[in-house]
Amino acid sequence: HITGLIALKQQCQSQLIVTTGAHHENLTSRVQSLEPALRKVSRLEYKQSPLDAKRLQVGLKTQDFRSEMSGLLDSLHILLNPLDLAFNVCTAHPSLLVSNDQRTVKYSPTKQPYAEHPERFTSAPQVLCSQGFSSGEHVWVVEVGANSMWSLGVCYKSIPRRGDHSRLGHNSVSWRLQWKNGKLTVCQSSCNVALGEMSHHPLRIEIALDYEAGTLMFHNIRGRREHLHTFRAVFREPVYPAFSLHSNTPESWFTLHNGILANQRPKTDSALDQSRLARN
Repeated sequence: HITGLIALKQQCQSQLIVTTGAHHENLTSRVQSLEPALRKVSRLEYKQSPLDAKRLQVGLKTQDFRSEMSGLLDSLHILLNPLDLAFNVCTAHPSLLVSNDQRTVKYSPTKQPYAEHPERFTSAPQVLCSQGFSSGEHVWVVEVGANSMWSLGVCYKSIPRRGDHSRLGHNSVSWRLQWKNGKLTVCQSSCNVALGEMSHHPLRIEIALDYEAGTLMFHNIRGRREHLHTFRAVFREPVYPAFSLHSNTPESWFTLHNGILANQRPKTDSALDQSRLARN
């Protein structure tokens, strides 16, 4: 607006030079009348910039507030609707002993007299949960023994039950995180990737699944949540929480938690930690 008014003023001033004396007084009055308008618009432009900045700050605060409220509602949802995961004994390898409440599995030096079952793993020491997920967002926490070596992840029910390709991560229907010999690795379709060494043994792992978004995230819970890895996939079948023990000591075990423990974690600044919690 200022540019247009200034141009008009300059045009009028030019006309003053070439006009006759009869019109001089009228044109002078017209130019002078533009001055207050110019000053008014100038003040408005000057005030507009900080006004936009303020609105932007309010918008950002509103977005942060909505994000906080979304996280709070998700946390409340999991508190009121926790996952009730349990190990499926029919899938457990004979070297794995499943507790009576079906929430803890530990290594057994003697083979368990499990009945034959088409879903039972007979090669790799693995076990699945009874519950599978074909939609939604879900989170569960696995606590592991201090000296355990393990694999955690998810798989389709169609995973092989015997042979080398029945191992988690060594086929196209499973995704796993592994702790073995002091190192973390991830594997899918036999593509093994090292995440590096850790100074401490992960003892509590949070696993978060967003089926529609195609993400499977792992966090180490140790005072604060530490992001370990995120798989990205297009899930085409229901996925089942999957577990494997690679050590044969009395300290080799893992226990399922329903996800409420994930509610009690401190915040982190990682963008990956903004993932939403479980919904049944």
